[in-house]
Amino acid sequence: MTQTVHDYNSSIFAQLNHFGVNGTTSSMDDYSVLWSSSTMKSPAFSETPKPMEKSDLAEVKEGWAMSSDYAKATHLDGVEVHLSRSYLLQQFYSPTI
Repeated sequence: MTQTVHDYNSSIFAQLNHFGVNGTTSSMDDYSVLWSSSTMKSPAFSETPKPMEKSDLAEVKEGWAMSSDYAKATHLDGVEVHLSRSYLLQQFYSPTI
């Protein structure tokens, strides 16, 4: 797919995200622990997340670094970190989560 996009002189990026409190432990992604910045219940699923510790943040960082390596190996033009719509990183600076 990447080569086809490049054949048309276009760029292709991967988007990295983590749902945080907007995920659910019963999702197909198999979140066994729901992580967020606080214990505020999920507005969508009413689950109470575990506030992330430094080791949890390091795990997300490691996963995103690995995903970035995969993007580079498949010749994508870059990655974007999703920082809106109440996903994980936005939860750390939102006054409502």
